[in-house]
Amino acid sequence: MVTIPQLIWGKSKCTVKWDMEELEIGKVWDCEIFNEPLTNKIIKHLVIGRSPIEDLTAFVEIQEANSGTVIVPTYTPKFKDFAGNYAQRVRLPASWVHAAFAVVFVTQGESTAKAAKEGSKIQFAIGKYKVVASIIADNRVIKVENTFTVTENIPYVSWGA
Repeated sequence: MVTIPQLIWGKSKCTVKWDMEELEIGKVWDCEIFNEPLTNKIIKHLVIGRSPIEDLTAFVEIQEANSGTVIVPTYTPKFKDFAGNYAQRVRLPASWVHAAFAVVFVTQGESTAKAAKEGSKIQFAIGKYKVVASIIADNRVIKVENTFTVTENIPYVSWGA
């Protein structure tokens, strides 16, 4: 049985961070989702824990930043979860370990930024783009946006520039 204090202080807390990861195959610009753990000592002393996000999913669209022209139509990305598994729906426990989905990548030895949508062959020209993501966590929709710029110089892509 869930207690009133658990309902008030223990509900999931979804936080979003945009990041870049360097992998052996190249660089990936991604969206990371955290379910922040409780840090308040008094609440933790009451043996209240943060609830996990049971069904995390997202819908993503990429547009030209200035015109709003859709470059990558809305799709459901695959998350890489805290255990290293890939799925369109994941469970996210309360911790500082995140689930993430890739937005754009540059393969090692190449200079072309490509959409990370599975099966897509879309390559981005030099310019500024906007990512619009609707993250669904515990029946709540969290809409987040960020821009990225594609350049002709290494690292070829940067967030928020």
